[in-house]
Amino acid sequence: MESSGLSTKLAVDSPRSVHLRAVQTLSEAMVDSARRGDWQRVVELERQRRDDMVASFADPIAGDEALQVRDTLQAVMGLNVQLTEMVKQAREASLQQFQLLQGGQRAVQVYQTVSES
Repeated sequence: MESSGLSTKLAVDSPRSVHLRAVQTLSEAMVDSARRGDWQRVVELERQRRDDMVASFADPIAGDEALQVRDTLQAVMGLNVQLTEMVKQAREASLQQFQLLQGGQRAVQVYQTVSES
């Protein structure tokens, strides 16, 4: 029994575990930053997350780590779905703003052309 508690403790404190927790924490922070519209921060966090993700899989996954890896990746994938939806909405909003700006510029050009005639 005691060895099982010890291996659970070791798995929790393993480098992979630390990196996986960082991946999940960074993913949550990316979603929070996206909600605030802080896209520059999302990009910065993604760079950090990528480094932790690479470090998480530097070594083969041991059998006793498989469930933790699976659970963390499922959570991160769920956060990515949320983030992707927010990016899509922000992109659509930006496109609409750009189109309105273009329409306004065209109206000014038409007005200038008519007023010069």
